[in-house]
Amino acid sequence: MSKVTLPSEERAAENAAQKSLSLEEKILIDVLREWIADGEQSGQENIVVETDDGECGPVFEDKFNGGYGHFQLCYFPKDAIRGIISICNDFLRRLEEKAQQQLKINWKEEETEKALFWLARFATKSFLDGLQRGISETIEERSSDATSLAISHYYADFWAKFGRQVDARPLIRGIGQAAAARRTKRFIDLASKLPNIRVSTSKGRPRQWTRTKLEQRLLQAIGSYKKKNYGRKPTIAKAAAEMKMPVATLKSLMRRYDLKYSTYKKDA
Repeated sequence: MSKVTLPSEERAAENAAQKSLSLEEKILIDVLREWIADGEQSGQENIVVETDDGECGPVFEDKFNGGYGHFQLCYFPKDAIRGIISICNDFLRRLEEKAQQQLKINWKEEETEKALFWLARFATKSFLDGLQRGISETIEERSSDATSLAISHYYADFWAKFGRQVDARPLIRGIGQAAAARRTKRFIDLASKLPNIRVSTSKGRPRQWTRTKLEQRLLQAIGSYKKKNYGRKPTIAKAAAEMKMPVATLKSLMRRYDLKYSTYKKDA
């Protein structure tokens, strides 16, 4: 297993033409290339490794402030991405049937393929982006659960000597409710960053993004950044910050409308 440098988009296209890549391989390479670039923009090195048979995967590592040690983990997600693709494909087929029945819309096969790539890629990027934090949370939760189990065992053993039984149901309910609350909050935090989705009970409509609105807002953000930074043009991350949205959301919107950030950065 060795550290690798992924090819540029142009070189990757040449490689794909020479070698028949599966959809999960195309998505993985594309996501890992963006993952490396995100790390460079934030001043850290995101490492990708490759097995002897050519399978690539990211390296996750973290150090805990709360005394849980640290970890370094290589993960090869190709099989997981294959499962994501299967779920996304089933969803698109059902959506296509509803669109035909209710809206009288017939999708072309190439439109379905393009939608499948976008959908599975978005899911894969979100999956890998949250995986490091998920591993950290798992370590913290497993440490807490193991400690609670040991204490419960000792407590029950102590009272058993006096003929009493310990009721662990309140503890189990508390652990389950805390885990459900964490997962719900995590999903709400992620979904609230997406356009056209309501995740809270507060009044107001979710923002509707059209291609025209996105282009106008993007040019305004680039212009605003240039004024504040002596004419320097922003990276896409800086432009997203000017628009007050996560860079992942901006990239997702631009992919939806087939927009290239370099074009707007040059014209602004």
